[in-house]
Amino acid sequence: MLEVVSAKLRIVVLLGLLSACSGGEADVCPFDEDKTEPGVCGCGVPDDDADGDSVPDCEDVCPDFPDRNDGDGDGTPDGCDNDLFPCDGDADCDDGLDCTDDECDDNLCRTEPNGFCDWPAEAPLAATNLTDADDTEPSGFRSNLSAAAWNPETHTLWLGSNGGPARVWALDMSDPDAPFIPTDGDARAEWGTTEDFDDLEALTFAHYSASETLFLLAEDKNEITQWDLGDLDEGDKIQTYELTGLLPDPVGFDGAEAITFVPDEFLAAQGFKNDDGDRVISTGGLGGLMFVGHQDQGRLYAFDLNPTTGGAVLVGRYDTSANETAGLEFDRSTGLLYIWHGGGAPTLEVARLSSSSDDGDRVIDTQRIYLSPGFPDGGSNNLEGFAIVETGDCASEVRSAFLTTDDGGDWSLLRYDLFPCGWR
Repeated sequence: MLEVVSAKLRIVVLLGLLSACSGGEADVCPFDEDKTEPGVCGCGVPDDDADGDSVPDCEDVCPDFPDRNDGDGDGTPDGCDNDLFPCDGDADCDDGLDCTDDECDDNLCRTEPNGFCDWPAEAPLAATNLTDADDTEPSGFRSNLSAAAWNPETHTLWLGSNGGPARVWALDMSDPDAPFIPTDGDARAEWGTTEDFDDLEALTFAHYSASETLFLLAEDKNEITQWDLGDLDEGDKIQTYELTGLLPDPVGFDGAEAITFVPDEFLAAQGFKNDDGDRVISTGGLGGLMFVGHQDQGRLYAFDLNPTTGGAVLVGRYDTSANETAGLEFDRSTGLLYIWHGGGAPTLEVARLSSSSDDGDRVIDTQRIYLSPGFPDGGSNNLEGFAIVETGDCASEVRSAFLTTDDGGDWSLLRYDLFPCGWR
Protein backbone atom coordinates (compact mmCIF):
# COMPACT_ATOMS: atom_id res chain seq x y z
CA MET A 1 0.00 0.00 0.00
CA LEU A 2 2.82 2.43 0.87
CA GLU A 3 4.39 1.77 -2.52
CA VAL A 4 1.08 2.63 -4.27
CA VAL A 5 0.70 5.89 -2.31
CA SER A 6 4.31 6.79 -3.01
CA ALA A 7 3.79 6.13 -6.70
CA LYS A 8 0.74 8.39 -6.73
CA LEU A 9 2.67 11.18 -5.09
CA ARG A 10 5.46 10.86 -7.66
CA ILE A 11 2.87 11.10 -10.44
CA VAL A 12 1.36 14.24 -8.86
CA VAL A 13 4.77 15.89 -8.60
CA LEU A 14 5.61 14.94 -12.19
CA LEU A 15 2.30 16.31 -13.46
CA GLY A 16 2.94 19.55 -11.61
CA LEU A 17 6.44 19.82 -13.09
CA LEU A 18 5.17 19.06 -16.57
CA SER A 19 2.47 21.72 -16.18
CA ALA A 20 5.00 24.30 -15.05
CA CYS A 21 7.43 23.40 -17.84
CA SER A 22 4.70 23.63 -20.46
CA GLY A 23 3.89 27.22 -19.49
CA GLY A 24 0.89 26.41 -17.24
CA GLU A 25 0.60 26.93 -13.48
CA ALA A 26 1.42 24.07 -11.12
CA ASP A 27 -1.64 22.60 -9.37
CA VAL A 28 -0.63 22.42 -5.73
CA CYS A 29 -4.07 21.01 -4.80
CA PRO A 30 -4.51 18.18 -7.33
CA PHE A 31 -7.19 16.44 -5.24
CA ASP A 32 -9.28 19.65 -4.82
CA GLU A 33 -11.20 20.44 -8.00
CA ASP A 34 -11.95 23.99 -6.75
CA LYS A 35 -8.37 25.01 -5.90
CA THR A 36 -4.95 25.07 -7.50
CA GLU A 37 -3.40 26.89 -4.49
CA PRO A 38 -3.95 26.16 -0.78
CA GLY A 39 -4.95 29.75 -0.01
CA VAL A 40 -5.65 30.52 3.64
CA CYS A 41 -7.56 27.39 4.59
CA GLY A 42 -5.49 24.82 2.70
CA CYS A 43 -6.34 22.25 0.03
CA GLY A 44 -9.73 20.63 0.39
CA VAL A 45 -11.19 23.49 2.47
CA PRO A 46 -12.85 26.47 0.73
CA ASP A 47 -11.77 30.01 1.65
CA ASP A 48 -15.41 31.06 2.17
CA ASP A 49 -16.37 34.08 4.31
CA ALA A 50 -20.01 33.53 5.23
CA ASP A 51 -20.37 36.59 7.48
CA GLY A 52 -18.39 38.95 5.22
CA ASP A 53 -15.97 40.10 7.91
CA SER A 54 -12.86 39.49 5.75
CA VAL A 55 -11.92 36.48 7.91
CA PRO A 56 -12.35 33.07 6.16
CA ASP A 57 -14.71 30.64 7.89
CA CYS A 58 -11.83 28.27 8.65
CA GLU A 59 -10.23 30.94 10.88
CA ASP A 60 -13.40 32.78 11.96
CA VAL A 61 -13.42 33.10 15.74
CA CYS A 62 -16.97 34.46 15.88
CA PRO A 63 -19.23 33.43 12.97
CA ASP A 64 -21.97 35.92 12.04
CA PHE A 65 -20.15 38.82 13.76
CA PRO A 66 -17.11 40.90 12.71
CA ASP A 67 -13.96 39.38 14.22
CA ARG A 68 -12.22 42.77 14.14
CA ASN A 69 -14.53 44.22 16.86
CA ASP A 70 -12.90 43.39 20.20
CA GLY A 71 -13.90 46.07 22.68
CA ASP A 72 -12.05 44.66 25.68
CA GLY A 73 -9.00 43.41 23.75
CA ASP A 74 -9.19 39.88 25.14
CA GLY A 75 -8.91 38.17 21.74
CA THR A 76 -12.62 37.19 21.62
CA PRO A 77 -14.72 39.27 19.20
CA ASP A 78 -17.51 41.25 20.85
CA GLY A 79 -20.29 39.23 19.22
CA CYS A 80 -19.13 36.06 21.01
CA ASP A 81 -17.69 37.62 24.17
CA ASN A 82 -19.74 36.79 27.24
CA ASP A 83 -17.59 39.01 29.44
CA LEU A 84 -17.20 42.07 27.24
CA PHE A 85 -15.65 44.88 29.28
CA PRO A 86 -14.66 42.56 32.14
CA CYS A 87 -13.32 43.62 35.49
CA ASP A 88 -9.71 43.55 34.32
CA GLY A 89 -8.86 40.89 36.89
CA ASP A 90 -9.79 43.20 39.74
CA ALA A 91 -12.44 41.57 41.92
CA ASP A 92 -13.96 44.87 42.99
CA CYS A 93 -13.86 46.50 39.53
CA ASP A 94 -11.81 49.35 40.94
CA ASP A 95 -11.76 52.17 38.39
CA GLY A 96 -9.39 54.43 40.32
CA LEU A 97 -11.94 57.19 40.85
CA ASP A 98 -13.12 58.48 44.21
CA CYS A 99 -16.56 59.34 42.88
CA THR A 100 -17.72 55.75 42.32
CA ASP A 101 -18.32 52.69 44.43
CA ASP A 102 -17.55 49.52 42.51
CA GLU A 103 -18.69 45.92 42.48
CA CYS A 104 -18.59 42.99 40.07
CA ASP A 105 -21.69 40.95 39.21
CA ASP A 106 -22.28 38.20 36.64
CA ASN A 107 -18.98 38.94 34.86
CA LEU A 108 -20.19 42.45 34.10
CA CYS A 109 -18.52 45.43 35.66
CA ARG A 110 -21.26 47.38 37.40
CA THR A 111 -20.47 50.73 39.00
CA GLU A 112 -22.92 52.32 41.40
CA PRO A 113 -22.54 56.11 41.43
CA ASN A 114 -22.27 57.81 44.80
CA GLY A 115 -21.17 61.17 43.54
CA PHE A 116 -20.29 63.20 40.48
CA CYS A 117 -17.00 63.36 38.60
CA ASP A 118 -15.73 66.69 37.33
CA TRP A 119 -16.09 67.42 33.62
CA PRO A 120 -13.12 65.47 32.13
CA ALA A 121 -12.16 67.84 29.31
CA GLU A 122 -11.25 71.52 28.97
CA ALA A 123 -13.47 74.40 30.10
CA PRO A 124 -15.91 75.97 27.59
CA LEU A 125 -13.79 79.06 27.01
CA ALA A 126 -10.84 76.82 26.13
CA ALA A 127 -12.93 74.66 23.77
CA THR A 128 -13.01 75.22 20.01
CA ASN A 129 -16.02 77.33 19.04
CA LEU A 130 -17.46 76.08 15.72
CA THR A 131 -20.58 78.25 15.74
CA ASP A 132 -19.26 80.42 12.89
CA ALA A 133 -18.98 77.37 10.61
CA ASP A 134 -22.47 78.42 9.47
CA ASP A 135 -23.42 82.02 10.18
CA THR A 136 -25.97 82.38 7.38
CA GLU A 137 -29.32 83.96 8.14
CA PRO A 138 -31.89 82.94 9.20
CA SER A 139 -30.83 79.30 9.48
CA GLY A 140 -27.31 79.41 10.90
CA PHE A 141 -26.02 77.58 13.96
CA ARG A 142 -26.83 80.37 16.42
CA SER A 143 -30.48 79.50 16.93
CA ASN A 144 -32.15 76.28 18.13
CA LEU A 145 -29.23 73.91 17.54
CA SER A 146 -30.66 70.77 19.12
CA ALA A 147 -29.01 67.66 17.65
CA ALA A 148 -25.60 66.17 16.82
CA ALA A 149 -24.24 62.84 15.52
CA TRP A 150 -20.75 61.82 14.40
CA ASN A 151 -19.93 59.58 11.41
CA PRO A 152 -16.41 58.20 11.94
CA GLU A 153 -16.14 56.79 8.42
CA THR A 154 -16.65 60.14 6.68
CA HIS A 155 -15.41 62.41 9.52
CA THR A 156 -18.66 64.34 9.26
CA LEU A 157 -20.57 65.99 12.08
CA TRP A 158 -24.32 66.00 11.40
CA LEU A 159 -26.33 68.70 13.14
CA GLY A 160 -30.01 69.52 13.54
CA SER A 161 -32.09 72.54 14.48
CA ASN A 162 -35.61 72.37 15.93
CA GLY A 163 -36.95 75.59 14.50
CA GLY A 164 -36.53 78.73 12.48
CA PRO A 165 -36.99 76.51 10.36
CA ALA A 166 -36.05 72.96 11.38
CA ARG A 167 -32.85 72.08 9.48
CA VAL A 168 -30.18 69.40 9.08
CA TRP A 169 -26.54 70.13 8.18
CA ALA A 170 -23.50 68.04 7.28
CA LEU A 171 -20.30 69.64 8.58
CA ASP A 172 -17.17 68.20 6.97
CA MET A 173 -14.50 67.77 9.67
CA SER A 174 -11.80 66.08 7.57
CA ASP A 175 -9.57 68.99 8.52
CA PRO A 176 -10.46 69.67 12.18
CA ASP A 177 -9.02 73.17 11.90
CA ALA A 178 -11.11 74.10 8.87
CA PRO A 179 -14.61 72.57 9.06
CA PHE A 180 -16.96 73.45 6.22
CA ILE A 181 -20.41 72.72 4.84
CA PRO A 182 -19.99 70.99 1.44
CA THR A 183 -21.41 72.77 -1.59
CA ASP A 184 -22.12 71.97 -5.21
CA GLY A 185 -22.89 75.08 -7.21
CA ASP A 186 -25.75 76.85 -5.43
CA ALA A 187 -26.61 73.73 -3.40
CA ARG A 188 -25.14 73.18 0.06
CA ALA A 189 -25.35 70.34 2.59
CA GLU A 190 -28.35 71.83 4.36
CA TRP A 191 -31.81 70.33 4.23
CA GLY A 192 -35.36 70.80 5.40
CA THR A 193 -38.22 73.01 6.28
CA THR A 194 -40.41 73.11 9.38
CA GLU A 195 -42.92 70.97 7.47
CA ASP A 196 -40.27 68.39 6.57
CA PHE A 197 -38.68 67.87 9.96
CA ASP A 198 -41.32 69.23 12.35
CA ASP A 199 -39.90 69.70 15.86
CA LEU A 200 -36.54 68.02 15.15
CA GLU A 201 -34.73 67.19 18.39
CA ALA A 202 -32.23 64.43 17.54
CA LEU A 203 -30.65 62.45 14.70
CA THR A 204 -28.51 59.33 14.30
CA PHE A 205 -27.22 56.62 11.94
CA ALA A 206 -28.02 52.93 11.92
CA HIS A 207 -25.05 52.02 9.72
CA TYR A 208 -22.12 54.35 9.12
CA SER A 209 -21.56 52.83 5.67
CA ALA A 210 -24.91 54.32 4.67
CA SER A 211 -23.34 57.68 5.39
CA GLU A 212 -26.21 59.79 4.10
CA THR A 213 -29.16 57.84 5.53
CA LEU A 214 -30.21 59.36 8.84
CA PHE A 215 -32.95 58.73 11.39
CA LEU A 216 -34.58 61.91 12.70
CA LEU A 217 -36.68 62.24 15.86
CA ALA A 218 -39.60 64.68 15.91
CA GLU A 219 -40.64 65.53 19.47
CA ASP A 220 -44.04 67.02 18.67
CA LYS A 221 -45.22 63.96 16.71
CA ASN A 222 -43.57 61.13 18.68
CA GLU A 223 -42.21 59.99 15.34
CA ILE A 224 -38.96 58.75 13.81
CA THR A 225 -38.40 59.41 10.13
CA GLN A 226 -35.72 57.86 7.94
CA TRP A 227 -34.17 60.11 5.27
CA ASP A 228 -31.79 59.82 2.35
CA LEU A 229 -29.77 63.05 2.32
CA GLY A 230 -27.45 62.05 -0.49
CA ASP A 231 -28.40 65.01 -2.70
CA LEU A 232 -27.30 68.38 -1.39
CA ASP A 233 -30.24 70.45 -0.10
CA GLU A 234 -32.82 67.90 -1.35
CA GLY A 235 -33.94 65.20 1.09
CA ASP A 236 -35.89 62.02 0.35
CA LYS A 237 -38.02 60.53 3.12
CA ILE A 238 -37.64 56.73 3.08
CA GLN A 239 -39.76 55.57 6.01
CA THR A 240 -41.83 56.78 8.97
CA TYR A 241 -41.96 54.99 12.34
CA GLU A 242 -44.96 56.02 14.45
CA LEU A 243 -44.29 55.93 18.21
CA THR A 244 -47.60 57.36 19.45
CA GLY A 245 -48.89 55.12 22.23
CA LEU A 246 -45.39 53.70 22.77
CA LEU A 247 -43.92 56.89 24.24
CA PRO A 248 -45.44 59.34 26.73
CA ASP A 249 -47.22 62.15 24.91
CA PRO A 250 -45.23 65.39 24.88
CA VAL A 251 -46.45 67.91 27.44
CA GLY A 252 -45.55 71.46 26.50
CA PHE A 253 -41.86 71.36 25.64
CA ASP A 254 -41.23 68.06 27.45
CA GLY A 255 -41.12 65.05 25.15
CA ALA A 256 -38.78 62.76 23.19
CA GLU A 257 -35.44 64.56 22.85
CA ALA A 258 -32.70 62.04 22.05
CA ILE A 259 -31.97 59.11 19.74
CA THR A 260 -29.13 56.68 19.02
CA PHE A 261 -28.71 53.24 17.44
CA VAL A 262 -27.11 50.19 19.09
CA PRO A 263 -26.04 47.27 16.82
CA ASP A 264 -26.99 43.71 17.80
CA GLU A 265 -23.41 42.59 18.45
CA PHE A 266 -23.16 44.99 21.41
CA LEU A 267 -26.62 44.08 22.72
CA ALA A 268 -25.66 40.40 22.69
CA ALA A 269 -22.22 40.92 24.19
CA GLN A 270 -23.41 43.04 27.12
CA GLY A 271 -26.49 41.01 28.00
CA PHE A 272 -29.13 43.58 27.05
CA LYS A 273 -32.52 42.69 28.57
CA ASN A 274 -36.12 43.63 27.81
CA ASP A 275 -38.82 44.65 30.29
CA ASP A 276 -39.29 41.00 31.33
CA GLY A 277 -35.60 40.53 32.07
CA ASP A 278 -34.97 38.36 29.00
CA ARG A 279 -31.84 38.85 26.89
CA VAL A 280 -32.82 40.18 23.45
CA ILE A 281 -31.48 41.50 20.15
CA SER A 282 -33.42 42.91 17.21
CA THR A 283 -35.69 40.94 14.89
CA GLY A 284 -37.13 43.75 12.76
CA GLY A 285 -34.39 43.76 10.13
CA LEU A 286 -32.39 46.87 11.07
CA GLY A 287 -29.60 44.93 12.75
CA GLY A 288 -29.97 46.59 16.14
CA LEU A 289 -32.28 48.59 18.39
CA MET A 290 -33.10 52.29 18.31
CA PHE A 291 -32.87 54.02 21.70
CA VAL A 292 -34.97 57.12 22.43
CA GLY A 293 -34.35 59.40 25.41
CA HIS A 294 -37.30 61.23 26.97
CA GLN A 295 -37.71 64.30 29.16
CA ASP A 296 -40.41 62.49 31.16
CA GLN A 297 -38.42 61.03 34.10
CA GLY A 298 -35.32 60.84 31.89
CA ARG A 299 -36.20 57.32 30.74
CA LEU A 300 -34.74 55.47 27.77
CA TYR A 301 -36.99 53.50 25.41
CA ALA A 302 -35.61 50.76 23.14
CA PHE A 303 -37.42 50.08 19.85
CA ASP A 304 -37.11 47.31 17.29
CA LEU A 305 -37.80 49.03 13.94
CA ASN A 306 -38.82 47.32 10.72
CA PRO A 307 -37.42 49.32 7.78
CA THR A 308 -39.67 47.50 5.30
CA THR A 309 -43.04 48.05 6.99
CA GLY A 310 -42.30 51.04 9.21
CA GLY A 311 -43.34 49.01 12.24
CA ALA A 312 -41.99 49.83 15.70
CA VAL A 313 -42.02 47.42 18.67
CA LEU A 314 -41.25 48.67 22.18
CA VAL A 315 -38.65 46.33 23.68
CA GLY A 316 -38.07 47.98 27.04
CA ARG A 317 -38.05 51.08 29.25
CA TYR A 318 -35.04 51.98 31.38
CA ASP A 319 -34.54 54.44 34.22
CA THR A 320 -31.40 56.58 34.16
CA SER A 321 -29.59 58.67 36.77
CA ALA A 322 -31.64 61.84 36.14
CA ASN A 323 -35.24 62.87 35.52
CA GLU A 324 -34.58 64.48 32.11
CA THR A 325 -32.71 63.21 29.04
CA ALA A 326 -31.79 65.54 26.18
CA GLY A 327 -29.08 63.72 24.19
CA LEU A 328 -27.84 60.19 23.40
CA GLU A 329 -24.75 58.84 21.66
CA PHE A 330 -23.63 55.19 21.54
CA ASP A 331 -19.86 54.85 21.16
CA ARG A 332 -19.22 51.75 19.04
CA SER A 333 -15.50 51.87 19.75
CA THR A 334 -15.98 51.30 23.49
CA GLY A 335 -19.51 49.88 23.71
CA LEU A 336 -20.56 52.66 26.09
CA LEU A 337 -23.75 54.70 26.02
CA TYR A 338 -23.45 58.45 26.64
CA ILE A 339 -26.62 60.04 28.06
CA TRP A 340 -26.79 63.83 28.23
CA HIS A 341 -29.15 65.11 30.92
CA GLY A 342 -30.30 68.69 30.53
CA GLY A 343 -32.58 70.76 32.70
CA GLY A 344 -31.50 72.68 35.79
CA ALA A 345 -28.60 70.37 36.69
CA PRO A 346 -27.07 69.09 33.43
CA THR A 347 -24.81 66.02 33.62
CA LEU A 348 -23.28 63.44 31.28
CA GLU A 349 -24.06 59.86 32.30
CA VAL A 350 -21.93 57.02 30.91
CA ALA A 351 -23.63 53.61 30.98
CA ARG A 352 -23.35 50.04 29.76
CA LEU A 353 -26.18 48.24 28.01
CA SER A 354 -26.75 45.87 30.92
CA SER A 355 -29.48 46.69 33.42
CA SER A 356 -30.89 45.61 36.78
CA SER A 357 -34.42 45.34 38.17
CA ASP A 358 -35.77 47.74 40.78
CA ASP A 359 -39.32 46.84 41.90
CA GLY A 360 -40.11 45.67 38.37
CA ASP A 361 -38.53 48.66 36.63
CA ARG A 362 -35.33 48.17 34.69
CA VAL A 363 -32.46 50.51 35.52
CA ILE A 364 -29.57 51.01 33.11
CA ASP A 365 -26.13 50.21 34.56
CA THR A 366 -24.46 53.57 35.16
CA GLN A 367 -20.68 53.64 35.07
CA ARG A 368 -19.84 57.30 35.48
CA ILE A 369 -21.59 60.66 35.91
CA TYR A 370 -19.74 63.79 34.80
CA LEU A 371 -20.77 67.28 35.78
CA SER A 372 -21.59 69.69 32.95
CA PRO A 373 -18.70 71.83 31.69
CA GLY A 374 -20.91 74.88 32.22
CA PHE A 375 -21.27 77.63 29.66
CA PRO A 376 -19.61 80.97 28.90
CA ASP A 377 -21.13 84.29 29.93
CA GLY A 378 -23.81 85.21 27.45
CA GLY A 379 -24.40 81.54 26.61
CA SER A 380 -27.25 79.27 27.60
CA ASN A 381 -27.46 76.20 29.86
CA ASN A 382 -29.90 74.54 27.45
CA LEU A 383 -27.32 72.03 26.18
CA GLU A 384 -29.13 69.42 24.08
CA GLY A 385 -26.93 67.56 21.59
CA PHE A 386 -23.89 65.39 22.35
CA ALA A 387 -21.62 63.60 19.87
CA ILE A 388 -18.26 61.90 20.38
CA VAL A 389 -15.39 60.88 18.10
CA GLU A 390 -14.63 57.16 18.34
CA THR A 391 -11.43 56.03 20.05
CA GLY A 392 -9.88 54.89 16.76
CA ASP A 393 -9.29 58.58 16.11
CA CYS A 394 -7.60 59.14 19.48
CA ALA A 395 -4.31 60.98 19.78
CA SER A 396 -2.43 61.22 23.07
CA GLU A 397 -5.28 59.35 24.80
CA VAL A 398 -7.78 62.13 24.12
CA ARG A 399 -10.44 62.70 21.48
CA SER A 400 -13.07 65.25 20.51
CA ALA A 401 -16.59 65.57 21.85
CA PHE A 402 -19.23 68.04 20.64
CA LEU A 403 -21.97 69.84 22.55
CA THR A 404 -24.77 71.85 20.97
CA THR A 405 -26.80 74.47 22.80
CA ASP A 406 -30.36 75.44 21.94
CA ASP A 407 -30.55 79.25 21.84
CA GLY A 408 -26.82 79.30 22.55
CA GLY A 409 -26.13 82.38 20.46
CA ASP A 410 -22.41 82.76 19.79
CA TRP A 411 -21.68 79.60 21.84
CA SER A 412 -24.07 77.17 20.14
CA LEU A 413 -21.51 74.59 18.94
CA LEU A 414 -18.38 73.76 20.94
CA ARG A 415 -15.78 71.06 20.32
CA TYR A 416 -13.91 69.72 23.35
CA ASP A 417 -10.61 68.25 22.14
CA LEU A 418 -9.38 66.91 25.49
CA PHE A 419 -12.19 64.43 26.11
CA PRO A 420 -10.61 61.16 27.34
CA CYS A 421 -10.55 57.92 25.38
CA GLY A 422 -10.88 56.00 28.65
CA TRP A 423 -11.95 57.03 32.15
CA ARG A 424 -10.79 60.20 33.81
